[in-house]
Amino acid sequence: MRVSRSECIGVQLIKSLANSEIE
Repeated sequence: MRVSRSECIGVQLIKSLANSEIE
């Protein structure tokens, strides 16, 4: 599966936001 850089950045942003909400 090929993932574009923008997609990777979006996933990282979502993960960071989820972590912030959990904390």
